[in-house]
Amino acid sequence: MTAPQTAILPAPPPDVGKFTVQVGATQDKMEAHQMVSLASKGGLRPYVAEARLAGRGLWYRVRVGAFADRAAADQFRRDVQRELRMPAVVMPSR
Repeated sequence: MTAPQTAILPAPPPDVGKFTVQVGATQDKMEAHQMVSLASKGGLRPYVAEARLAGRGLWYRVRVGAFADRAAADQFRRDVQRELRMPAVVMPSR
């Protein structure tokens, strides 16, 4: 019998700035791993932030970039959507 595979997800960088761009969120760790792979193939350097939401459980947020201001994050978000055709939203880094 084979042990189930466990996805190893990239951790957030030490300084994620005030804003980041989220390209996906899921409660399934393997699905988050697939999102990371897709973003990486598109030339991005994604990381995963875990968020435990009251009443909704644990979520894996797939994010890219670290921006000091919302305007820079929003420009990057538009580039991601246009070039990679991936959904993306600007989020506070918290």
